[in-house]
Amino acid sequence: MVRNRYCLPMHKERYLTHENLRNKRENWLEKLRGLRGVRDLNRACPLENSALLVIDMQAYFTNPVSHAFVPSTDVVIYNINKLVKCFNRKPVIYTKHIDEPNTNMIRWWNTGLYAETDFSSIESGVKVSGEILVKHTYSAFHGTNLHENLQHSHIENLYIAGVLTNLCCETTARDAFLRNYNVFFVADATATYREDMHIATLLNLAHGFARIVFTGDIVEGCENGL
Repeated sequence: MVRNRYCLPMHKERYLTHENLRNKRENWLEKLRGLRGVRDLNRACPLENSALLVIDMQAYFTNPVSHAFVPSTDVVIYNINKLVKCFNRKPVIYTKHIDEPNTNMIRWWNTGLYAETDFSSIESGVKVSGEILVKHTYSAFHGTNLHENLQHSHIENLYIAGVLTNLCCETTARDAFLRNYNVFFVADATATYREDMHIATLLNLAHGFARIVFTGDIVEGCENGL
Protein backbone atom coordinates (compact mmCIF):
# COMPACT_ATOMS: atom_id res chain seq x y z
CA MET A 1 0.00 0.00 0.00
CA VAL A 2 1.26 3.47 -0.84
CA ARG A 3 1.74 5.56 2.28
CA ASN A 4 2.20 9.27 2.80
CA ARG A 5 4.95 10.78 4.93
CA TYR A 6 2.74 10.44 8.01
CA CYS A 7 2.53 6.64 7.62
CA LEU A 8 -1.27 6.73 7.35
CA PRO A 9 -3.13 4.60 4.78
CA MET A 10 -3.82 6.66 1.65
CA HIS A 11 -7.19 5.01 1.14
CA LYS A 12 -9.84 5.94 3.69
CA GLU A 13 -13.50 4.89 3.78
CA ARG A 14 -16.59 6.60 5.08
CA TYR A 15 -18.05 3.23 5.96
CA LEU A 16 -20.48 4.51 8.61
CA THR A 17 -23.37 6.78 7.62
CA HIS A 18 -26.62 7.67 9.32
CA GLU A 19 -28.42 5.74 6.60
CA ASN A 20 -26.49 2.46 6.86
CA LEU A 21 -26.26 2.03 10.65
CA ARG A 22 -28.93 -0.66 10.81
CA ASN A 23 -27.35 -2.66 8.01
CA LYS A 24 -23.88 -2.35 9.53
CA ARG A 25 -25.18 -3.71 12.81
CA GLU A 26 -26.63 -6.76 11.06
CA ASN A 27 -23.53 -7.32 8.93
CA TRP A 28 -21.11 -7.00 11.83
CA LEU A 29 -23.12 -9.26 14.10
CA GLU A 30 -23.19 -11.89 11.39
CA LYS A 31 -19.38 -11.81 11.23
CA LEU A 32 -19.20 -12.08 15.04
CA ARG A 33 -21.69 -14.93 15.31
CA GLY A 34 -20.69 -17.51 17.93
CA LEU A 35 -18.10 -15.35 19.70
CA ARG A 36 -18.35 -14.81 23.45
CA GLY A 37 -18.78 -11.05 23.11
CA VAL A 38 -22.11 -11.29 21.30
CA ARG A 39 -23.73 -14.23 23.08
CA ASP A 40 -25.51 -11.90 25.51
CA LEU A 41 -26.76 -9.51 22.85
CA ASN A 42 -30.37 -9.79 24.00
CA ARG A 43 -29.45 -9.08 27.61
CA ALA A 44 -29.93 -5.50 28.77
CA CYS A 45 -26.84 -3.32 29.06
CA PRO A 46 -26.14 -2.69 32.76
CA LEU A 47 -25.84 0.99 33.66
CA GLU A 48 -25.42 0.69 37.43
CA ASN A 49 -21.78 1.03 38.53
CA SER A 50 -20.96 2.03 34.96
CA ALA A 51 -18.88 4.74 33.30
CA LEU A 52 -18.53 5.98 29.73
CA LEU A 53 -15.04 6.50 28.33
CA VAL A 54 -14.89 8.73 25.23
CA ILE A 55 -11.54 8.28 23.51
CA ASP A 56 -9.69 11.06 21.66
CA MET A 57 -12.58 12.88 19.97
CA GLN A 58 -10.21 15.67 18.97
CA ALA A 59 -10.20 17.92 15.92
CA TYR A 60 -7.09 16.04 14.78
CA PHE A 61 -9.41 13.16 13.86
CA THR A 62 -12.70 14.99 13.19
CA ASN A 63 -11.61 17.96 11.04
CA PRO A 64 -11.45 17.17 7.30
CA VAL A 65 -8.45 19.50 6.97
CA SER A 66 -6.32 17.25 9.18
CA HIS A 67 -4.25 14.50 7.56
CA ALA A 68 -5.50 12.20 10.35
CA PHE A 69 -9.19 12.87 9.62
CA VAL A 70 -11.48 9.86 10.11
CA PRO A 71 -14.34 10.13 7.56
CA SER A 72 -16.98 8.37 9.71
CA THR A 73 -16.62 10.64 12.75
CA ASP A 74 -19.84 12.59 12.09
CA VAL A 75 -21.83 9.44 12.89
CA VAL A 76 -19.61 8.70 15.89
CA ILE A 77 -20.18 12.22 17.28
CA TYR A 78 -23.94 11.81 16.90
CA ASN A 79 -23.94 8.48 18.75
CA ILE A 80 -21.52 9.63 21.45
CA ASN A 81 -23.80 12.57 22.25
CA LYS A 82 -26.69 10.14 22.68
CA LEU A 83 -24.55 8.07 25.05
CA VAL A 84 -23.47 11.13 27.04
CA LYS A 85 -27.13 12.00 27.55
CA CYS A 86 -27.77 8.49 28.89
CA PHE A 87 -24.84 8.81 31.28
CA ASN A 88 -25.88 12.24 32.57
CA ARG A 89 -25.79 11.04 36.20
CA LYS A 90 -22.87 8.68 35.79
CA PRO A 91 -19.16 9.22 35.22
CA VAL A 92 -18.21 10.29 31.70
CA ILE A 93 -14.48 10.56 31.08
CA TYR A 94 -12.96 12.04 27.93
CA THR A 95 -9.40 11.45 26.81
CA LYS A 96 -7.14 13.77 24.86
CA HIS A 97 -4.13 12.27 23.14
CA ILE A 98 -1.02 14.45 23.43
CA ASP A 99 2.25 13.10 22.11
CA GLU A 100 5.56 13.43 23.89
CA PRO A 101 8.86 13.83 21.98
CA ASN A 102 11.28 10.97 21.40
CA THR A 103 8.72 8.21 21.88
CA ASN A 104 7.71 5.19 19.84
CA MET A 105 4.50 6.99 18.87
CA ILE A 106 6.51 9.69 17.11
CA ARG A 107 8.96 7.25 15.58
CA TRP A 108 6.18 5.02 14.27
CA TRP A 109 3.94 7.71 12.75
CA ASN A 110 6.60 10.27 11.76
CA THR A 111 4.39 12.97 13.26
CA GLY A 112 2.72 13.89 16.53
CA LEU A 113 -0.27 15.58 18.12
CA TYR A 114 0.95 18.28 20.46
CA ALA A 115 -0.82 20.37 23.09
CA GLU A 116 -0.08 23.71 21.43
CA THR A 117 -1.87 22.84 18.18
CA ASP A 118 -5.48 23.74 17.39
CA PHE A 119 -6.19 20.14 16.41
CA SER A 120 -5.53 18.94 19.99
CA SER A 121 -8.85 20.33 21.29
CA ILE A 122 -11.96 18.20 21.75
CA GLU A 123 -14.29 18.45 18.75
CA SER A 124 -16.77 21.27 19.40
CA GLY A 125 -19.71 19.08 18.38
CA VAL A 126 -19.04 16.60 21.18
CA LYS A 127 -20.95 17.23 24.41
CA VAL A 128 -18.37 17.42 27.19
CA SER A 129 -19.86 16.74 30.61
CA GLY A 130 -17.02 15.22 32.59
CA GLU A 131 -13.31 15.00 33.26
CA ILE A 132 -10.80 15.37 30.41
CA LEU A 133 -7.87 13.02 30.87
CA VAL A 134 -4.61 13.57 28.97
CA LYS A 135 -2.86 10.43 27.73
CA HIS A 136 0.35 9.96 25.78
CA THR A 137 0.00 6.54 24.17
CA TYR A 138 -2.69 4.18 22.89
CA SER A 139 -4.03 3.09 26.28
CA ALA A 140 -6.03 5.48 28.45
CA PHE A 141 -4.76 3.53 31.48
CA HIS A 142 -1.04 3.84 30.79
CA GLY A 143 0.58 6.64 32.80
CA THR A 144 -2.75 8.12 33.97
CA ASN A 145 -4.94 7.97 37.07
CA LEU A 146 -7.89 6.48 35.17
CA HIS A 147 -7.90 3.19 37.05
CA GLU A 148 -7.72 4.92 40.44
CA ASN A 149 -10.57 7.27 39.52
CA LEU A 150 -12.78 4.42 38.35
CA GLN A 151 -12.06 2.43 41.48
CA HIS A 152 -12.88 5.44 43.65
CA SER A 153 -16.27 5.67 41.89
CA HIS A 154 -16.88 1.91 42.32
CA ILE A 155 -17.07 1.37 38.56
CA GLU A 156 -17.44 -2.22 37.37
CA ASN A 157 -18.71 -1.71 33.81
CA LEU A 158 -16.78 0.42 31.32
CA TYR A 159 -18.34 1.52 28.04
CA ILE A 160 -15.85 2.57 25.37
CA ALA A 161 -16.45 4.88 22.40
CA GLY A 162 -14.34 7.21 20.26
CA VAL A 163 -11.39 6.89 17.86
CA LEU A 164 -9.46 5.12 16.53
CA THR A 165 -11.29 1.81 16.82
CA ASN A 166 -8.25 -0.37 16.21
CA LEU A 167 -5.66 1.69 18.09
CA CYS A 168 -6.55 3.66 21.22
CA CYS A 169 -10.04 2.21 21.65
CA GLU A 170 -8.97 -1.42 21.26
CA THR A 171 -5.84 -1.03 23.39
CA THR A 172 -7.83 0.65 26.15
CA ALA A 173 -10.49 -2.07 26.01
CA ARG A 174 -7.85 -4.78 26.40
CA ASP A 175 -6.22 -2.93 29.30
CA ALA A 176 -9.61 -2.48 30.98
CA PHE A 177 -10.26 -6.22 30.75
CA LEU A 178 -6.87 -6.94 32.35
CA ARG A 179 -7.87 -4.63 35.20
CA ASN A 180 -11.05 -6.65 35.85
CA TYR A 181 -13.62 -4.28 34.33
CA ASN A 182 -16.58 -5.60 32.38
CA VAL A 183 -15.87 -4.02 29.00
CA PHE A 184 -18.65 -2.88 26.67
CA PHE A 185 -17.38 -1.78 23.27
CA VAL A 186 -19.92 0.44 21.49
CA ALA A 187 -19.43 -0.69 17.91
CA ASP A 188 -21.28 2.16 16.19
CA ALA A 189 -19.84 4.90 18.42
CA THR A 190 -16.27 4.29 17.31
CA ALA A 191 -14.55 4.54 13.94
CA THR A 192 -11.24 4.16 12.14
CA TYR A 193 -9.95 4.61 8.60
CA ARG A 194 -11.34 1.47 6.99
CA GLU A 195 -14.10 -1.00 7.74
CA ASP A 196 -11.78 -4.02 7.60
CA MET A 197 -9.76 -2.50 10.46
CA HIS A 198 -12.98 -1.88 12.40
CA ILE A 199 -14.20 -5.43 11.92
CA ALA A 200 -10.81 -6.86 12.92
CA THR A 201 -11.08 -5.06 16.25
CA LEU A 202 -14.63 -6.29 16.83
CA LEU A 203 -13.52 -9.86 16.12
CA ASN A 204 -10.57 -9.62 18.50
CA LEU A 205 -12.50 -8.00 21.32
CA ALA A 206 -15.57 -10.22 20.97
CA HIS A 207 -13.31 -13.27 21.10
CA GLY A 208 -11.45 -12.44 24.28
CA PHE A 209 -12.07 -9.07 25.88
CA ALA A 210 -15.39 -7.26 25.51
CA ARG A 211 -19.09 -7.46 24.98
CA ILE A 212 -19.99 -5.78 21.69
CA VAL A 213 -22.94 -3.42 22.02
CA PHE A 214 -24.60 -0.69 19.99
CA THR A 215 -25.78 2.80 20.85
CA GLY A 216 -29.45 1.85 20.53
CA ASP A 217 -29.03 -0.96 23.08
CA ILE A 218 -27.69 1.47 25.66
CA VAL A 219 -30.28 4.15 24.93
CA GLU A 220 -33.02 1.54 25.35
CA GLY A 221 -31.59 0.52 28.72
CA CYS A 222 -31.40 4.14 29.75
CA GLU A 223 -35.02 4.76 28.82
CA ASN A 224 -36.07 1.66 30.75
CA GLY A 225 -34.22 2.87 33.83
CA LEU A 226 -31.69 0.03 33.92
